[in-house]
Amino acid sequence: MRAIEIKNISGFMKKLLMTEAFDKFRVMEIEIKREYDLNIDGKDLPYERLRPLMYQHLKGSELPHKVRVIFKSDLSDELKERLGASPDTGVGALVLRVQYEEGALQAVTGVSYDRFSPDKDLENAWDKMSEAFIDGLVE
Repeated sequence: MRAIEIKNISGFMKKLLMTEAFDKFRVMEIEIKREYDLNIDGKDLPYERLRPLMYQHLKGSELPHKVRVIFKSDLSDELKERLGASPDTGVGALVLRVQYEEGALQAVTGVSYDRFSPDKDLENAWDKMSEAFIDGLVE
């Protein structure tokens, strides 16, 4: 697990809300706190289907109190190869949580295992891949 601080908040949020950058991910959960609270159980929906809804609730000049999106990436054969993972990894999902709160934005990586695994190589590779992805968005 790695926490990645994102300094260019407006640039990142523009990519999150107005581009296809995160459309390859599925959504586990969305939480938005403004004058009201909005909680969405993503039910594993593709982000591209929920992005317009997020945009509608976040557009405008007034900053939200909190935004949290938990993304999930299934471990496809292609992704296993890119991460150097063995075919039977025991991984249920690769997770990326994006959270804005109290003027700070961060992304936190994680791995959901189906069973115990002492091998952290895949987790470390996911951390590095996620950090490169985030850095590439807000150069």
